[in-house]
Amino acid sequence: MASMVDMPRSARNLGSWGEELAAEYLRGLGWHVVARNWRCSLGELDVIGLEPTAEGRLTGVVVEVKCRSG
Repeated sequence: MASMVDMPRSARNLGSWGEELAAEYLRGLGWHVVARNWRCSLGELDVIGLEPTAEGRLTGVVVEVKCRSG
């Protein structure tokens, strides 16, 4: 589980930390995180999730995470 206190120092670790924090936040909203760091020939998707709707359906969502140290 990521927390603000555990913020890493390197840029690569900061990105991974931010993605974990985002995934935990989305799970807390009731989302189903289907994949993280999904790669294909066109690039990478940080988080792929399913957002529950008021009607009980799930909407597919792609999330790009940007994390800055400042």
